[in-house]
Amino acid sequence: MRQRTATFVAIMYVCAFAATAALGQTADLVAVNGRVFTARVGAPLTQSFAVKDGRFIAVGSSAAIRARIGPDTKIIDLGGRFVVPGLADGHFHNEGGGPGIDLSATRSIADLLAAVGAAAAETKPGDVVVSNSDWHEAQLREKRLPLATELDRVSGDNPVVLIPFP
Repeated sequence: MRQRTATFVAIMYVCAFAATAALGQTADLVAVNGRVFTARVGAPLTQSFAVKDGRFIAVGSSAAIRARIGPDTKIIDLGGRFVVPGLADGHFHNEGGGPGIDLSATRSIADLLAAVGAAAAETKPGDVVVSNSDWHEAQLREKRLPLATELDRVSGDNPVVLIPFP
């Protein structure tokens, strides 16, 4: 029985030590003096948080979180700014731009046709003229895509591919 009791006490000691070490671990990063939204239902805003190895290890008052500061901890003073968890969108839009005709500043079909015509004039006959995706027909006064007949008038012998932002 003493053997079991000693083993049990040893296990409890190790568990207690591990829990204390986890509670007292220093953070890689501490952010203090903010208004932090945790996204926990019913939870009030908090002031600070601590991160270690890319994971949150604590949230709470600035005073409580300062206990997580070690000699190598990066400290960010939020200065009262509001912090929310990063949000991830379930679908993807690229950032636009890229090679091709930049139509981002066009505001009418006439602007768009002028840009396509200028690009076609600098392109060898038969080569494809392509736009980048940094534009959308909703930015045009007419709120529509150009017609093929309109593009044909300005593109000469060059096929045109317009890639609007999805």
